[in-house]
Amino acid sequence: MFVPYDILQMNHELRTFADWYNCKRPHSALNGLSPRDLHNQPLPVVQRLEPRARYPVSQSDLSSGKVRRISELRLATIDFRGRKHLPVIEIEEAA
Repeated sequence: MFVPYDILQMNHELRTFADWYNCKRPHSALNGLSPRDLHNQPLPVVQRLEPRARYPVSQSDLSSGKVRRISELRLATIDFRGRKHLPVIEIEEAA
């Protein structure tokens, strides 16, 4: 990571960090939501993907759709606006 000497470039980097922090970064104090997710209503529906076949899951969670059993997950990281120090992490079902 670098610190730009130019004040305009520094302001641009600070705005980029603030956008990542408020829009992409999950916050544990907000139950994994970003501040923008919390601010926008309605709250997104969160479904837990469970790849462990023998992990106990209640039948009510399965039938309500809170939990869905899958065979494999895929983890992807994307650099937010090309900044390697600002990762966006996505977990999804593998095809």
